[in-house]
Order: sequence, then C-alpha cells, then structure tokens
Amino acid sequence: MELLRFCPLVLCACLFLSCSGNVDSSLVPQPKTDDSANVPVDPVRVDFTGVKVLTKTSQCGYVDGIVQFTNDAGKSWQKQEESESKCRKFEFLPRTRVANSETYRIWNEDLSYSEDDGRTWLSVEALRGIYIKDFHFLDQENGWVLGSKITSLGKDSPSVLFATGDGGSTWNDLDITKNSKTNASFFGVWMRTRDEGFVVGDSILRTTDSGKSWENVSNKLPSEAIYGVPHGIRFFTNDVGVITSNQGGRFLVTFDGGKTWESRTAPPDTSFRQIEYLDNKHAIAVDGAIFVTGDSGRSWHKINDSDNFTVFKTSRELGLGVFWGKDYLVLELNDVLQSAF
Repeated sequence: MELLRFCPLVLCACLFLSCSGNVDSSLVPQPKTDDSANVPVDPVRVDFTGVKVLTKTSQCGYVDGIVQFTNDAGKSWQKQEESESKCRKFEFLPRTRVANSETYRIWNEDLSYSEDDGRTWLSVEALRGIYIKDFHFLDQENGWVLGSKITSLGKDSPSVLFATGDGGSTWNDLDITKNSKTNASFFGVWMRTRDEGFVVGDSILRTTDSGKSWENVSNKLPSEAIYGVPHGIRFFTNDVGVITSNQGGRFLVTFDGGKTWESRTAPPDTSFRQIEYLDNKHAIAVDGAIFVTGDSGRSWHKINDSDNFTVFKTSRELGLGVFWGKDYLVLELNDVLQSAF
C-alpha cells in the first residue's frame, strides 16, 4: 500500500451532524454514450493522481498531465482550460506537495516541480543522482526529501535525507547514516516541526534536533506490532498519525504526536491501501471497499461491497470524501460514518 501523506487539517463540526446513511446511486458514474450514434464510448478515466474538491458536485481531477473538471459528481469530465482558475493549487496524490508557488512530486525516481499547477514539470537539479523515495513539506519553506544514491551497484545504497529551509531553492544533506549510526534503508519521511520528524523503513527513527541525532522507536514496539516493513508515515493532526507497511494488514497509530505508538489490525483478508483518521476515534480506509471505524481502529465496518475504490481524498471544510479507482464516488463524510453505526 502506498500511502499517500498531507498537512494537518482541522475536523469540522459538521462531520458529526446526523445524516442519512444511504448512498445516492446517482453519484456512481455510468459509461458515457454518443446519443447521435447510440454507440457506447469508453467511460471516464478515474485513475487520477490527484483530486481537488470544490463542492459536492464539482471537483477537479488530474491524470496524464491534463487537468479535468466535473460539475456532476464525476458523471462527466471536461478538460480544464488554463485560463480558468477553479482548479489552481492542486493537491496531488499520493506523493505531491505544494511549497511556495511550486508543486513538487516524485516522477521517474526524480523530484520534480511545477510552477503552473502541474501542466509542465522540471527536475530538481540539486537532487539529481538521488533515487527519491518520499518527501514532506512542513510549510512553504521547510521540507525533507528521502532517497538513496544511485551508484554502479544500483539503488540499494544506504538512505540519504536532504532538508530545505527556503522552499526548495537549496538542499542540505542531513547525513542520516552517520547521525543515526545505522545503514538501514528507509522509505517514508514526515516532519512534525522544524526540529522533529520521523523516517520509517528497516527501523523507525525519530529526531528532535533537526536530524543531528536519532532515536530508534522500533526498540519500544512489541514484536509483530506491524506486518512487513514500514513504508509510509503520515500525520493528520499535530497528535494523530499512522505508520503503514508494505503488507498493509497491520499498522501503527499515535495519538500523542509520535511519543507512543499502538498497533491496529485490518479486517481478515484485507490490506488497507489508504487510511485517514478524522479524529482520535473515527477513521476511513479503503481496500476496494470503504471501511470506517468509530473506536480508534480497534474494529472496522465495511460500508459497501464494492471492489472499485483504492484511494480517496477528504475535504474537512466541506465535509466531503471523494473515492476513486475503477469508479468515482462523492459522499458526505457524515454519511460515511453514520452508515456503519
């Protein structure tokens, strides 16, 4: 599971208003047809790398360098003209962030940036020769990039970690191999503050001094606290975050900013592809179907029998969730939660 990682968001009170749990079937997109010839054509592509939520019916989608726009909850899509501004400041998934006026993403093992909302991309020249695995921007100026050096032996050299404090204009090597006293490989990174952050991989490490020294969090975890190798980390608020693995059946969650971590398990025969905590108790996950929890992830409820959803994007301000994969669906977050309880 690739887990995508974003800036903390505040949960709106509207999430907890009582609403009907019924899903409007009209929101599920149907294949488009050419009425004049009465011949079916291909259904809309929904394998987006990013979605921007505007309203319950209006969203922007990004795929293959093209920004698309829907005004009917995904039943039909039109190419977004560059002169229009409704799709600006895109949030791409799963590994793209906005810093200053630029948007960054991982593409073909490089870190690339765009100054025109994803229409054109340039490589970050200072990080050429680095196999980029993950990155996270704390704010418009401060970010970390995790990878490994590409050598004649391949890409499996010890991990490297770079930091910027000027929005990506310059990058400094934090020398994580020396400072952590380990040659472990790492795959995920997250900054909580300018001084505190985590890397996850063969070990789970935490720094509180901007990478000068590292604490091995893995030593505090019980055996089999997480299946496989930790591959991703993301915080949803300043306190609530998750660490996921390359297997997905079990993950770690923190409610105190990463000081302690608790193990959680997905339902049998389920490997979550994405998890998002809305608060300390409520979370949403997808693995084809949509799952929700109301007890901090100790139990999960499947709210549909679909196998079509592999990623989702929430808008706390609007109280909406957009789910996509083979299909595309827009739901009110309160409906998602209420339908399971």
